[in-house]
Amino acid sequence: ETPEQVLAAFFHFCVSVVVVMSVLIETSLGDIVVDMFFEECPKACENFLKLCKIKFYHSCLFHTIHRDFLAMTGDPENTGKGGNSIWGVLAGEKQYFKSEIVPSLSHDRPGLLSTANEGADKNNSTFFITMAGGLERLDKKHTIFGEVAEGFDVLMKLNNAYCDEDNHPIQVIRIRHTDILHDPFPDPAGLHAPDSSPEPPRLPDGRLDDEVKFDPHEGMTEEEIAEAERIHQAEANEEVLVMLGDIQDKEEAPPENVLFICKLNPITEEEDLELIFSQFGKVIGCEIIKDHVTGDSLCFGFIEFADRNTCERAYLKMDNVLIDDRRVHVDFSQSTSRHTKDYFPSSSSKKSRYGHLMQKNGAQGNENSAGQSSVRERDERKRHRTDVRHEDRKRTRRYSPDRNRSRHYHDDYSRDRRSGSSRSRNYDSERRRDDRREERRDSRRHDERSRRYERR
Repeated sequence: ETPEQVLAAFFHFCVSVVVVMSVLIETSLGDIVVDMFFEECPKACENFLKLCKIKFYHSCLFHTIHRDFLAMTGDPENTGKGGNSIWGVLAGEKQYFKSEIVPSLSHDRPGLLSTANEGADKNNSTFFITMAGGLERLDKKHTIFGEVAEGFDVLMKLNNAYCDEDNHPIQVIRIRHTDILHDPFPDPAGLHAPDSSPEPPRLPDGRLDDEVKFDPHEGMTEEEIAEAERIHQAEANEEVLVMLGDIQDKEEAPPENVLFICKLNPITEEEDLELIFSQFGKVIGCEIIKDHVTGDSLCFGFIEFADRNTCERAYLKMDNVLIDDRRVHVDFSQSTSRHTKDYFPSSSSKKSRYGHLMQKNGAQGNENSAGQSSVRERDERKRHRTDVRHEDRKRTRRYSPDRNRSRHYHDDYSRDRRSGSSRSRNYDSERRRDDRREERRDSRRHDERSRRYERR
């Protein structure tokens, strides 16, 4: 290639880089290069670029950081409750702009810039950067208008920043400067870029300046540092679960008297589990989780005991035990759904024998207050399920391979007997042997069902 061609290729490369890379954000931890989604979210991109042009974000703090979730900034008041759009700044009053939800954009990876709105179509200058993927539940609520192209090492430092109980960094992390690399939007009327950055606001109480050297693990041993990091990570995970709505409070813990059981046989019934686990003590509730559409067993369930010691004995004895020809797995339940029924509206709508585990304190015992009529109804349902199961097994045996093979033997025997063949004796003996095998199998199943029904 000639030098002119090389120079032209380099020029086109530089132009493409400038067009894609839109904003350089200089922070106290390092530089971040952001690509903007001009075509998908033009309003949000225009708002962000024009605010950068008037140095609106200079000295703004990352006031809230949730580890492995998001980091929020863009509020000059550094409280998360302020901020304004570029049109509100020019008009001298607080104004919002509408959300731009794009189905092709999702919070599925770290490094995405999204608006931190105050409600539906109430977007302003505040935004957050995702610190992890798998946050699709934020879709349809927040507008994604850009993503980090360079500076993921800065995001890692931002994610690992040491924060207090309210997720505010102990040592402030501020945006020092923003440089616009490419701006395809014309300036609105009345916009004038200032010559200097605004004065940094006063630091919140109890915060360290970003220029002060701060080591939260100073004077600690390696074991103490590892323990502090583990506790900090656990607290961050709890905070994320509270924000996502999986739990109501950080101090919420799973019950100590409930076991989780999985890998069950689809034919296993709740009464079977209750009978098996009652040998260790009183069983308060037992439920096998079923598909809400088909009603088929999902092969896992929960068992609640009267006390913790009984639950521990059942856990030590029943893990990896065969139940209905399936080797089940038993562990302590990690579900906190028993603390509230508001998070599980489906549990209150269906008559679940394990439903009291999904309800608040004081709602227990409602099933026992139904009187003997509920007991009779339960026995009727149990007999009906037993009859239906027996009919299904009979129907399966009727079309089983052994039955078909016996029928073929009978047809071949009749044909050979009419033709005078000597093979009829062999078919006759095989047919009688298959019939005896079927009779013994049916007898064993009948005896087993009878014993199980008597124990119930």
